[in-house]
Amino acid sequence: MNNRWKIGNISFHNKEDYKAGQRDLERIRAIVSDVNLNNRREAQELYQILKAQPFLFETELGIAFRSYLLDKSEGESLSSGLFSEELLKSSKKANTAAVKKTGRSADIKKRKRRMVILGIAASLGVMLFSLYKIFSYDILSYISERKMEELSTSILSPIEGEVSQEHRIADLVASGLYTKEEAAVKAGQEVAEAENVTEESGVLYKYSVLFKRNSELAGWIQIADTIVNYPVMLTPDDEEYYLKRGFDKKSDINGIPFMDVRCSVAEPTTNFLIYGHNMKNGSMFSTLLKYEQEEFYKEHPIIRFDTIYETGQYEIVGVFRTQVAFQGEQAYRYYEFIQADSKKEYDEYIAFVKEQSFYETGVTAEYGTQLITLSTCDRSIEEGRLVVVGRKCEKND
Repeated sequence: MNNRWKIGNISFHNKEDYKAGQRDLERIRAIVSDVNLNNRREAQELYQILKAQPFLFETELGIAFRSYLLDKSEGESLSSGLFSEELLKSSKKANTAAVKKTGRSADIKKRKRRMVILGIAASLGVMLFSLYKIFSYDILSYISERKMEELSTSILSPIEGEVSQEHRIADLVASGLYTKEEAAVKAGQEVAEAENVTEESGVLYKYSVLFKRNSELAGWIQIADTIVNYPVMLTPDDEEYYLKRGFDKKSDINGIPFMDVRCSVAEPTTNFLIYGHNMKNGSMFSTLLKYEQEEFYKEHPIIRFDTIYETGQYEIVGVFRTQVAFQGEQAYRYYEFIQADSKKEYDEYIAFVKEQSFYETGVTAEYGTQLITLSTCDRSIEEGRLVVVGRKCEKND
């Protein structure tokens, strides 16, 4: 544990907790500025006031201080807890001689009122800040999910005789995002736009509307019966542009899965390396961690990844956990494998994946077969990554 993150005899796990401890210490020093802690009655009174204000402190420093007060109120000369008297020395009147009896009752009442007000204010502050963090995260996550739902409604069905305009309108209304009138307008606009985009750029009809909205779209990834159903972005000039941005390029807590900058879908590289967040709300690539369990793999052996130019399904070759290697460290870096210029390079990667995999999938890949590698953070180890590798199926639905 970092010795810098200590206050008295109390150690803190990280810098943020340490800062919270410092705030608690300032509160404590303000509280005892005109209290004689060597007076058992005053120590007892202060202890009872603090006991009634459980949200006054942010860290264990407050608990240690209450324990210290309890010892003082019981006549203990030295506290048996972690709190140290040395911490109070910067307070202006800590441990001063007993106050005069004259006006003591008024002073005590005044101090008690001040403590209650301070306690209520601190309690509300801590609670409101905590609630803000909780609810803002939930709200931002909800907004992000709704944006994704809206994007998925912009994936068009193939142009076929049986897929009528009425069906498209019904699908849009069923999504809950459009009224029937709005859906009719949207469906009409889509057909004209999609046909133009497809003709001009070669982008698949189904992704043409999305591509027109954002030309940095590289494809769409989906794992059946899971939350994974997202666009995949590619920004050659700034790989991590979508790390904390949405499809609309505005701030988004979840970000969007994105391709390694060295990849290409126009002239497909050997490996499509795609990164995505492991979000606490379960979105993005959090699902990938479930692949550690073989049973989950057996239920979800296929990854669907369409580029904007062609559709694709991928059988999983292997799933493994690894760490990002430090500079100079001798280690195989899976994230360096993008383009195989030889059979040897390709085979070495597949051998590494099979060797590291949690279990045998019975699937391998031969030189020339398109690969996909999905990568997300794994917090179980330092700089950990959970990686899923798949090969493209010969036939795609």
